[in-house]
Amino acid sequence: MANYSFGKEERLRKSAQLHAVYSRGKAFKGQPISLHVLENAEDRNRVGFSVSGKTGRAVERSRIRRLLREAYRLNKGRLKRGWDMVIVAKVGAAQLSFHQAEEILLRLFREANLIEE
Repeated sequence: MANYSFGKEERLRKSAQLHAVYSRGKAFKGQPISLHVLENAEDRNRVGFSVSGKTGRAVERSRIRRLLREAYRLNKGRLKRGWDMVIVAKVGAAQLSFHQAEEILLRLFREANLIEE
């Protein structure tokens, strides 16, 4: 069984934290996933996940959230440190396979220049 846990310090959970990234950060749009990033003053990344209610029922939204968390977890070691990120799933994300979701997320990380070479 995969370990989906993130340390509490790695998560953006409060609405104010997410809105700060939305309002002051930069957005990288993909279909059906987008990425919002904002530099923080820490030596760690923090991530939040947002899944639109329009993507489907709770079961589909939970599945999408699990896919995105796992794709992030497997690739977080490749990312530059010091960023707050919000990964947003929109309508159509429920049809994605894990590999498709991971490819889109990696493309968005490259666009945001977050992948360390």
